[in-house]
Amino acid sequence: MRKVSKSELIEIIKNVEEKSPNTFVGIKMKTLFREVLQKTKDTKEMNPYYKEIFKVSTKTYRLVTDYSKRVKSNLEKEGKDPTFVSDSPTGKRHISKSLLTDTESGSKTYIMVEWFPEIKGTTTYEYKGNSIDKTLFERWISHSESSNTKQGLDREVKPITPDLDNVLELSIGGERYILEK
Repeated sequence: MRKVSKSELIEIIKNVEEKSPNTFVGIKMKTLFREVLQKTKDTKEMNPYYKEIFKVSTKTYRLVTDYSKRVKSNLEKEGKDPTFVSDSPTGKRHISKSLLTDTESGSKTYIMVEWFPEIKGTTTYEYKGNSIDKTLFERWISHSESSNTKQGLDREVKPITPDLDNVLELSIGGERYILEK
């Protein structure tokens, strides 16, 4: 275990993406839980936890170093035409193979990883710094599915780009790094 700054973690990721493009990483992150509604759809009951619940998740992801190549490879595996042109991520641009920054200010850094539904991680929730049971706010959770139908795949590539400021820990190549805040 090693404590690192954000800039050190960026260099570690850049080094790994050059050496091992097919790398899996363990990420523990804390994000504002955005899937909760202000009020229930049926009874219009107000949510006392609205915009105050944080999701703390730990999961294993694949580092995405070439999104188009991943989609094309999966299209070939599924016996489909591997012609695929990816769009640039909205509001973001690449600064390395798996790292992005926001196009507006260039002050945020994101890591592009692919999640797999069959890889289960752990998730806990926090409210005002304390653990909270999901059953207390479950009625306000909006269940929506995102889809990458443009890929034309039966088994979609599911990339996400978490903000590095939300990453608490990252395990890569047998090393565990704790991000200093």
